[in-house]
Amino acid sequence: MKEIPLTITRNYVTNWGIWEAMRELAQNALDHADNTNTSINIGYHKKSKNFILSSKDTKLELSSLLLGSTSKETDPNQRGQFGEGYKLALVVLSRLGLQVTIYHGKEIWIPMFKYSKTFDTEVLTIQIRSRTTKPNDLNFVIRGLTFELFKEIRDKLIINRKQSVGYKTDHGTILTEEKYKGRVYVGGIYVCTPNLDLEHGFDFNPSDVNLGRDRGLMDSFDIQWLASKLWTSVHKSDNKTSEEISKLIHHGSSSVGYIGTSSFHDGIREKVAEDFYKNNIKTSIPVTSESESKSVLNKYDNAIPVIVNETVKRNVKDSSFYKQKLADLKERVYLTPTEVITKVLGEHKKALGDMHQVLTEELVPVSIKWTSSNVFKEEKEEKK
Repeated sequence: MKEIPLTITRNYVTNWGIWEAMRELAQNALDHADNTNTSINIGYHKKSKNFILSSKDTKLELSSLLLGSTSKETDPNQRGQFGEGYKLALVVLSRLGLQVTIYHGKEIWIPMFKYSKTFDTEVLTIQIRSRTTKPNDLNFVIRGLTFELFKEIRDKLIINRKQSVGYKTDHGTILTEEKYKGRVYVGGIYVCTPNLDLEHGFDFNPSDVNLGRDRGLMDSFDIQWLASKLWTSVHKSDNKTSEEISKLIHHGSSSVGYIGTSSFHDGIREKVAEDFYKNNIKTSIPVTSESESKSVLNKYDNAIPVIVNETVKRNVKDSSFYKQKLADLKERVYLTPTEVITKVLGEHKKALGDMHQVLTEELVPVSIKWTSSNVFKEEKEEKK
């Protein structure tokens, strides 16, 4: 038996709990499974209260105990790239009083905190024992977890991403099972449940997301941008999804908020416009506010402003449907006060008789003066 002290105290990453520790172990296991086209297994024995995480055909090298030791830092498709991973998991689990045993090859590793004379404090120490059997699997056995915690951890992991139910794309999977609704995963590992209107769950590829060591909350903009990217990728391979995407856009879903910002979205854009004009007359114009509505009414004689969300407006206005409908709109012609007076007096000239000339001589000069005034110019500018 031998012991290897690591330069990590029990106070490292004090903000981490059981989930963060288990996440790191799962992260390494999933990376290995992707690289070797194998699978990982997680299980729980209620009687012994043992949680088991198993990876096929692998073992741990002594060099992996060094902080910063990693072969994944240049691979954007890998979940863990900081060389800390399972070492920090062992710190957290040991600090929380859970017994961890690692079985691999001909060795058994047992992490614990032991006093170090060199550093005059307790440090994480790996006790290495030999065993006669030599299975090919790497097994992390954690004793002391409740079954409820096991279920919580299991629900935060997508063990086999290839078998996920939903729309698969080059950038990840749109998860259509109800249990994933509103949840965000990266590489099959739960990240957050954002305060957004998401009808589905999303499992983004690690290469598209930069989470940092603590895999903290993703920014709302990044989630919406990537979700829109996934929906667009689905559409490129399956035009039937245009109808579903259009419904989401008209509903105002956060997951499609950035569709319509690229020329690659033409098919979706036309479907959104088609659905807009199915529900509105041909002279309708999409707007997003009352002030836009007034502007439209001032500009056109026969336009009907319809208030929609920004994504609907963007897609409709950039569509060929909209450009065709513009031909049906009649721009409003603005007359000056002088033109209005002259027109009205002219229309009633016969009825006015001699008064036509009198009114013309009195009203026209006044209207010309009013037209040139600052008050009229300001009011005209406001109407525009």
